[in-house]
Amino acid sequence: MANTVARSTYLNLVKATHPDLHPNDPQAEEKFKELQENKEKITYYKTTVPISLAEAISGCQRYYIDPESDQNLVLDIPKGIKHNQTIIFKTECNALISIKIIIELPNNYRFSGNDLLLTISLSYISLYFGTTYAFFGPDNKKSKIVVPKKTKNGAIYKLPSNGLWNTLTKQRDALYVRFIGKII
Repeated sequence: MANTVARSTYLNLVKATHPDLHPNDPQAEEKFKELQENKEKITYYKTTVPISLAEAISGCQRYYIDPESDQNLVLDIPKGIKHNQTIIFKTECNALISIKIIIELPNNYRFSGNDLLLTISLSYISLYFGTTYAFFGPDNKKSKIVVPKKTKNGAIYKLPSNGLWNTLTKQRDALYVRFIGKII
């Protein structure tokens, strides 16, 4: 539903485009200036887009139909997007589309702050004697982790460069893996 930008919506747009809040976005200053100049003329649409964990790491595209012009738009969602992050796109009809990104996680993954945590259930025997465990990582690529001997139930290990893409460091963060013992 379209509406003229209300004060609270405008403040949300300011937060989403302000260059001081987005120092790694080279277009932030331009978007912010444009918002300031056109705040009375802007029509605003808000939607939520679900993406997979692999798409959050590598970036993706989504199609959106502009409600004013019925035009198909291609929205480029950058790699390193965070869960619940909002990005703003401008249409040809001077409308702004606010997209809230929802990262859909498989059952054994969850967020712990900005970190990604994978929980793996292993038998107590495997935890005690150690093992090598193969799994599909967040980017859907096959990975493996060596479980050391005498690993405690609930222990968390860090796999460097296997987590989400970090836009500040320009590399992937660590994936944290928690081992939970189970009786077979």
